[in-house]
Amino acid sequence: MIAQLEQHLSSIAVFIPKELILQAGLNDQSEANVSVRNGELVIGQKLSPKLAELIAQITMANTHQEWQTGPSVGGELL
Repeated sequence: MIAQLEQHLSSIAVFIPKELILQAGLNDQSEANVSVRNGELVIGQKLSPKLAELIAQITMANTHQEWQTGPSVGGELL
């Protein structure tokens, strides 16, 4: 199936027929994963990151220090 490409500001918009979007499990509010595989543009469902990928992003620069919340007031200490 042919899709129309059009200049849009500093990007190129791809107009994809609705039937293909629905077949891919997407809709007009979806975020999509876009990549190039073997010279072909591939558009698919956004993949959820794996836990190991998220943990690998933790650094000393993006973590917070401990903070004091005051004495316990209920049954939070067991």
